[in-house]
Amino acid sequence: MRRLNWRLYIGLLFAAGCLAQTSTSPRALTWQETEERFRANNPTLLAGKANIDEARADEITAYLRPNPDFTFSTDGTQIAPYEGVWRPFAGTLFVTSFSYLHERRHKRELRL
Repeated sequence: MRRLNWRLYIGLLFAAGCLAQTSTSPRALTWQETEERFRANNPTLLAGKANIDEARADEITAYLRPNPDFTFSTDGTQIAPYEGVWRPFAGTLFVTSFSYLHERRHKRELRL
């Protein structure tokens, strides 16, 4: 009799577990949701959007003026002592440079 009760309890527990799991059917997507998923996952559309963004960036860059460049460099600085003498700036060559791109023949206006 105990075995029968034990089997009955296990059977009822299994049935209750099966009934507790409700399966919901997938709902139908609206046209707006379908279109949003398509736009989010389509690599061709994403690449086209990247190309449009790049073209806009190029257009913005065309309106910018070039920045001047100022360079300061050194060469020949002694890092370690040589024959017991350490003179770090004895043979150092200091070079400064300034440059600016000047566009001629209205090239900047032609880019715009």
